Amino acid sequence: MITENYIKMCEQAEEIQKLMPHILTSTHLKGNIFICTDKYNANYFWRMETLIDTGDEVGSSIYGPTKNIWLPTQEQLQAMVKDRSFHIWGNFNSLFMTANTGNRDTHRVCWGEAKSLNELWLVYVMKEKYHKIWTGEKWVKADD
Repeated sequence: MITENYIKMCEQAEEIQKLMPHILTSTHLKGNIFICTDKYNANYFWRMETLIDTGDEVGSSIYGPTKNIWLPTQEQLQAMVKDRSFHIWGNFNSLFMTANTGNRDTHRVCWGEAKSLNELWLVYVMKEKYHKIWTGEKWVKADD
């Protein structure tokens, strides 16, 4: 499920956005969500399109993408940590299945903070690969 929070999380996950696949084709799904294909796979993007003056003649303009945010699927996120698969369930359990103590200073990421499985996997990837946690507003370095 693509939530507004997931879009915000992906937009601010610079490390993930650097892995954005090259877009070859694009199909509008709904709202600002597009499904785009690269050479082999379908990828989801949040895309803002605005009217662009082409400058060719008076009144000539087209809609063009001005901002793309890659929204990786669970499968794509899992592939990013596949080298950690031997220990993944132990790590996953310790990161997400702990009780929410309400103490944000501990930087523990709890299941209750994720609103979808996409968000949960993104939090896991960011913590495992980049040592960052989601504060609810932005990604910050974790105090391991």
